[in-house]
Amino acid sequence: MKAQILVTQKTLLSILIATTLSTVGCKKSDNNDEVNQTDKPKPTQNNKPQTNKPQVNKPTPKPNKPTNKPISHLKSTLIKPAKTVGRFTRYQLMEKLKTTSPDAHKVAKVGKCGVIVKKVHYKTLGVKGEVTNATTALMIPKGRSSECQGKRPIFLYAHGTIVNKSYDFSEVGNKKNTASKMSTTVANSFASQGYIVVAPNYAGYDESKLNYHPYLNAKQQSHEMADALVATKEVLKKDKRTDFSQQLFIGGYSEGGHVALATTRYLENKGYPVTATVPMSGPYAMTAFGDEIFNGKVNLGATVFAPLVAINYNKDYGNIYKKPSDVIAEPYAKDIEKIIPGKMKTMDLFLSLKLPMVALFEYKPKDRPLLANNSPADPNYGYGFAPTNYLIKSSYRESYLRDALANPDGVAQNKAVPLPPANPKHPLRKALKINDLRLYLPKSPVMLCGGNQDPSVAFDVNAGVMAKIWRHYANKGEKLNVVVFDVDRTNQMSRNNHPTVEYIGQAKTMKSTLKPVFAKVQDDFEYHYLQKKSSSGELVGLSYHGSLTPPACFEATNAYLKQFQK
Repeated sequence: MKAQILVTQKTLLSILIATTLSTVGCKKSDNNDEVNQTDKPKPTQNNKPQTNKPQVNKPTPKPNKPTNKPISHLKSTLIKPAKTVGRFTRYQLMEKLKTTSPDAHKVAKVGKCGVIVKKVHYKTLGVKGEVTNATTALMIPKGRSSECQGKRPIFLYAHGTIVNKSYDFSEVGNKKNTASKMSTTVANSFASQGYIVVAPNYAGYDESKLNYHPYLNAKQQSHEMADALVATKEVLKKDKRTDFSQQLFIGGYSEGGHVALATTRYLENKGYPVTATVPMSGPYAMTAFGDEIFNGKVNLGATVFAPLVAINYNKDYGNIYKKPSDVIAEPYAKDIEKIIPGKMKTMDLFLSLKLPMVALFEYKPKDRPLLANNSPADPNYGYGFAPTNYLIKSSYRESYLRDALANPDGVAQNKAVPLPPANPKHPLRKALKINDLRLYLPKSPVMLCGGNQDPSVAFDVNAGVMAKIWRHYANKGEKLNVVVFDVDRTNQMSRNNHPTVEYIGQAKTMKSTLKPVFAKVQDDFEYHYLQKKSSSGELVGLSYHGSLTPPACFEATNAYLKQFQK
């Protein structure tokens, strides 16, 4: 038997990646922001199963037109007056960025505005409709520049995956809080550029009393983002020194990329106009991504994200497991529900042996022919397998793959329009389909951003697949406005010169303006990527998702959003 790939302490310390995974859940939807799921597709005249069809576009709402329709399921979401927790000049933000996120600081620019940070407490609902509380950061630009005054646009931002409950996005510049790396970057990249930033911590984190986090739950998280938006608008209306425009931009990274796109869908279905949305490095084609992982392409961080998804989706759908050991192998099943999210950070979970570092699956399990040739199928993913101390039971993996063979995803079938499987039977795959965003055609402008060598959230099976679907429907006459931007062109030759930027539908009108900006972003990314690779070799992959790609996508996002500002 081949030896398990060893992970050094240097690798361990580098694997703190704020990212996402896709896995798990199952429940029929009756809400207007959900795709209607049925166990039995209606037969067509030729007796073949009816294929999934994306939601057809209706006319795009007129920009900046407010709606009187409530976007929250609660009458009021603000719990108490907001508290100011930080004040920064634009130069102080850059200094804080130097210590909290050195990679972001290398490409950052001094902003135009100082930033006041407030903490807002709001009400929201858990997956069962239970009322709970949560908190959000509210970042307000201040300064003499015209970009810092008057009616400012709102940027609703969704953060990536985290395991420790104390995560608080209002802790800008505070290295003691794990949120500071990204919160300081967001403050400098957006609030300091003139956006009012609303960045929820999510239910289950910070001071929230919910004892779980509804991870990658398109329904709950999109509703919660709306709850946070309603509460912060209430705060802003009481602040006579701050005014906001009707322009609403939405963005998010990693887990937050999925949240951002799901939130846009929800608000559109509510008739609430979204000016533009930028999901970054997120999982969108959930079933296809899950199938890819279970087929052996294990993503970095999977041993943290998989149980987080399984536990919290089980709260909603109730059929993922009866007990954690149905899915999770020993010795990890016993405490798994107690530790994520919890007091420990990612490294603590590894060093205390609460979770395996990288081994998601068993290496070449015996007496399981279905797993014989994909454990691993590719030696590049060998780190995700081990003969012992792996996370997911082989019996569970095998049952998943049997369903993937019997009810294949459109990506596996290489279909021209690669939609989710019509009728998956496995509870996990049924859940992935519920949270899959491929059946959504956006009414508002969207830019997907990421890097094609991302080892944590695969670019091609997520952003690439979404682009293929949207391109098809744009060619059929649907009014789409989509940009797909790959910040990484370092391997373009090996990808047969696959385009790193694609303009779909009405987005083609922005090509001449965005082309030079995107080229500069790619130049900067290439420089820092190669610099990191020369100093750390193959370990550059461990910095790819969490450190190298976010500042590149943020720079591209600023240029993109400017196309819509008034």
